[in-house]
Amino acid sequence: MVENKVKPYYLFQSDPVQGLGHFLVPLSRGLEITRNLYDNMSGLAMPLYCFNVPDGGGHILISYPYIKKVGEHDFELTNFEGKVTVYHEARFDEMDK
Repeated sequence: MVENKVKPYYLFQSDPVQGLGHFLVPLSRGLEITRNLYDNMSGLAMPLYCFNVPDGGGHILISYPYIKKVGEHDFELTNFEGKVTVYHEARFDEMDK
């Protein structure tokens, strides 16, 4: 698509609707696919992975949590619901102990 100057904009997680079963992919597999795309393609070719919310709710992006550095080796990870988890990054010298 990119070679034809078309940016793939969305990659949708299929709704569990009758007749679409052959399109269903587990969400964990969809995340693996998008991670593989991210690791192996230009950002120009990377689509946004999302759900189409029923009843006119719009689109919700399916992405890795937002990351904010809050200390030398500490990060806050915020998911789509706003839940914050603190992550302590292990240093290489700590890993040998």
